[in-house]
Amino acid sequence: MISTQNEYHARLERVKLGGAHTKHTIFVGMDDSFTYHRSVAPKRSKATEFRQNAGHPISLALALLTGMLAYFLGRYVRFKLLATLLPSMNIDLDVGINAGLGVVATIVLSRLFKLCSRQQYSLQALGILVMTLGFHNLVHETPELFNAVFSPLWVNEVLTSTDPRSIVIRGVSFRM
Repeated sequence: MISTQNEYHARLERVKLGGAHTKHTIFVGMDDSFTYHRSVAPKRSKATEFRQNAGHPISLALALLTGMLAYFLGRYVRFKLLATLLPSMNIDLDVGINAGLGVVATIVLSRLFKLCSRQQYSLQALGILVMTLGFHNLVHETPELFNAVFSPLWVNEVLTSTDPRSIVIRGVSFRM
């Protein structure tokens, strides 16, 4: 009986010391409880708080840009690797391949930039969707850059098949 009391009092002392895995309340019997109030956690400096708070919106913007960059990289990989393998295909299959390669690139980039929250995944998916609908607008804005990255033949095909400042859904351009 004395050893049980000693163990109980030793546990109370450990709780008072506030170890890493102790709880605030110890329940004794049915109705009584002993509550230990820990001292207030040390306050963080305003600069640290500001840095952590500012990092969140920056990470969200970075997640959106990562999705957009991933789609661009997926299109580039598809152009370099699959252009000769699949010369003519269904427009839905074309969009699916581009979006699929964008998703794969997004997974790689999100691991690289450590963007792994649900909000960030959603924004990366939104970036892929935005680029799926409006990638051709970038080609209309800077055809010289895309001539250097892709080919003049591909750029000419995009310029003739789409309208500037529009969205493309299933191969049809809708002016905004």
